[in-house]
Amino acid sequence: MAIRLLNQEPEEKRVKSKMSKEEVKKDIARCRARDNELVTGIFTNLERPGNPIKFGLKLYPGDDFIFYHLLHGEKHRIPRGVARHVNTNCHYIEYLNLKDEFGRETNQKAGINDGRLNSNANMTARRKVPRFSFTSLEYMDIDDDWDKKPSNLVEVEINPIVPATLRA
Repeated sequence: MAIRLLNQEPEEKRVKSKMSKEEVKKDIARCRARDNELVTGIFTNLERPGNPIKFGLKLYPGDDFIFYHLLHGEKHRIPRGVARHVNTNCHYIEYLNLKDEFGRETNQKAGINDGRLNSNANMTARRKVPRFSFTSLEYMDIDDDWDKKPSNLVEVEINPIVPATLRA
């Protein structure tokens, strides 16, 4: 007779959460092969339109650095992993303090769950501003969400103000 805890699932229902080393190697090989497929598209320099860029990239351990020279508005045939890197990793974060009801940028009041105002918090916003874009001219799979245009999402964060007497 086996004894088990009430919140513990039976042995046959447990899902193995870790992959074996062989599965990891197969997965990396599959991803590497997919990232080496060539895609055709148009490169756009959003930060400085008209200017080309040069950069080196090493996607996987053991690979060599490969240098790329992309011209603004030109059609290029590059590996899928490089195109994904250009669209998803080439950005900068823009931070700003949100203005309060009087238009001041300091001491923005944040709402609490029950609707009261919390005057001891500043609200700041962050958003990713893309520097470059690579628009594919080929049919892409549903899994290739990097091919979509960057959205204008803003992340808002509440930073509590710590009184000077409590600061270390």
